[in-house]
Amino acid sequence: MNIVLINIRTSYIMSVPFGITYLGAVLRDDNHKVKLFDIYPEDDLTEIIDNIQSDFQPDLIGYSVMTTNFHRTMVINKIMKENFPNSLFCAGGIHPTVRPKETLRDLKVDFIVSGEGENILKNICERIDNNLDFSDIKGIAYYKGDEFVANQGLDIIDDLDNIPFPARDLLPVEKYLIPPGYIRSHFLNRVLSIYTSRGCPALCTYCNTAQMFNRKVRRRSVDNVISEIQYLKDTYDIDGIYFHDETFTFQHKWVTELCGRLEEINIKWGCQTRVNLVHEQLLENMKKSGCVQIDFGIETGSASQLKLLRKGTQMKHQIKALELTKKVGIRSFGSFMIGLPDETEEDVLETIQFLKQIRPDFSYFNLFTPFPGTEAAETAIKNGKLSEDYFSKDYDMLIETNPLVNLSNMSTETLVKFHKKLSNMVLFSNYMKVLTPHNIRYIAEALFVFIFSGKKFFKATKNLMINRNIEKYIFQILSNYQQYKSRIKLETNEKNYIPISKQWTENRGEAHTRRKPIVGIIENYNPTNINKI
Repeated sequence: MNIVLINIRTSYIMSVPFGITYLGAVLRDDNHKVKLFDIYPEDDLTEIIDNIQSDFQPDLIGYSVMTTNFHRTMVINKIMKENFPNSLFCAGGIHPTVRPKETLRDLKVDFIVSGEGENILKNICERIDNNLDFSDIKGIAYYKGDEFVANQGLDIIDDLDNIPFPARDLLPVEKYLIPPGYIRSHFLNRVLSIYTSRGCPALCTYCNTAQMFNRKVRRRSVDNVISEIQYLKDTYDIDGIYFHDETFTFQHKWVTELCGRLEEINIKWGCQTRVNLVHEQLLENMKKSGCVQIDFGIETGSASQLKLLRKGTQMKHQIKALELTKKVGIRSFGSFMIGLPDETEEDVLETIQFLKQIRPDFSYFNLFTPFPGTEAAETAIKNGKLSEDYFSKDYDMLIETNPLVNLSNMSTETLVKFHKKLSNMVLFSNYMKVLTPHNIRYIAEALFVFIFSGKKFFKATKNLMINRNIEKYIFQILSNYQQYKSRIKLETNEKNYIPISKQWTENRGEAHTRRKPIVGIIENYNPTNINKI
């Protein structure tokens, strides 16, 4: 089959997308011809369509969808369907998983995949290849005429070692290898991310991860993880790794074993975990093996608010975790939320005092955004605080200075003022430790590029004058720099770039023949009524 998988961005976070690269690896191993596209806000969709059409007629086009990019995915999908009317369209990811009916209705795709998609999409493509109906496969949803059909259950993969490494090579990886990298408190030149596990046992009211990966934590073997890191180092000459696991230190014995192996590789790395899942000996092992930063979800400095979030942690855990992290010499990244449901001014003032007490090396404040499938969102819907179109709005959490919705007990004006105050309060401590001679060169270059970026500079500066949020302004400077450097890298490497289609045919010695359009795969399939609103 000819398959196109698309990830759509609303901001310039330069990290390789895992959804489409894992799926791409599985499908490529099954001898399908796969193209991957990671579409950023200013990418030319016409060029992408020309790229696809010059190489093959896609049988299946799939999207990796998050709530924050759902509206933009709708816009792009409409254009793609006009250009590829004979293709099947599908969507997967967290948003279709928790809102399957709405996704089918609004996005107008032929079917959606819930949860982990590797086995499901592999089985679907196998059925399609053999002209077999796939409407009974677990974890998919579709319309059968006017009837919404959702096959219950997630196809959870127990042995993660059986999944091939993400097909990063199907994307221009060099464009992601831009300083300062993904580890905010430690500038590096060439950082890539990996997952070592799936699943999270926590019950946080604001998180929907469990609906995607289940609560049971499944972990890759240490050998498998080390093999991937060594491959990335040998292939892309990386100098840093970021572990994207929800709770990296969930199994202390496993982490200790990994740390012993990482010492042999000699690479800097960072991770994220919970404050109640670290102890001094573990942190010392992590430091010795190259760990330079740990991201902790602090969320709030209010004990009452923390209890309402149902994180299963206490204030004493937060204090102890940051004390130990500082003691062993690892930098801490504290992630906070402001505008929590029913949060008061007194709660925010408690957070300010708590921040002064624990002093993370780097602190970041997000405006609270309730996502579909979470307890927080469901409660807000029940109480009539979220409108039907709420989940269809594009929203860039990293640069927005106004909340998408205000569920707190503060006025929106007060909430925005507190957000600005907190963000600016930590500005000095956030960046002073990275102002080394080596890093100042990057910062100066980034500022120079930003000043001459035209409309971006003037728009961001205008917003700075209005909102006075310097942290967001700095993020835009660095983001613009990464975008600029990635574009330069792509232009420089363009002459040496081998089209994916050519790599595929050369690797397998097979000539491509265009397939006939696929119809009638789902029982009573009809493009009109399958997408009927």
